[in-house]
Amino acid sequence: MNDDTLVSDKWTAANMVEVTLKEPDDFLRVKETLTRIGVSATSEGQVLYQSCHILHKQGRYFIVHFKELFLLDGKRSSFSENDRLRRNTITTLLSDWGLLEIVDAAKTTDRCSVNQIKILPFKEKKNWNLVANTLLVLISKIRFISNLISTSGSILLCTICSLCVIINL
Repeated sequence: MNDDTLVSDKWTAANMVEVTLKEPDDFLRVKETLTRIGVSATSEGQVLYQSCHILHKQGRYFIVHFKELFLLDGKRSSFSENDRLRRNTITTLLSDWGLLEIVDAAKTTDRCSVNQIKILPFKEKKNWNLVANTLLVLISKIRFISNLISTSGSILLCTICSLCVIINL
């Protein structure tokens, strides 16, 4: 893989890292833990952008980088080699911590340095603004739809998850 845009029709489960959980409740533990692992942006105040998510599809579980979600949605993505290495490192850490088991460990042998990843202890969670990148994907889709509706770039009123949000485009 390289830094070029990947085409979605070539992305399958074989490209992703499949994991198994010991107990069904482990899904929520892994999901919460992943909210505290990502890339920090301290220049914006203490902000942590979540890198990976756990995906449950047809009875199987995968740890995916948020850019892989674009590919699974039939979109183009800039999923890079560095993103893949970060996903592998995060998945390996989750396995080392006993939260999951990696089905094919050979897929995660290439990893980045842990220094490229910010891991927040649970007790520090309240001091940070945790941002799931899927929200950024949603906002970009809203902006795209808004541009189709109006070329003026005015204000779009949107209902998301039972919340009314005004986004100034």
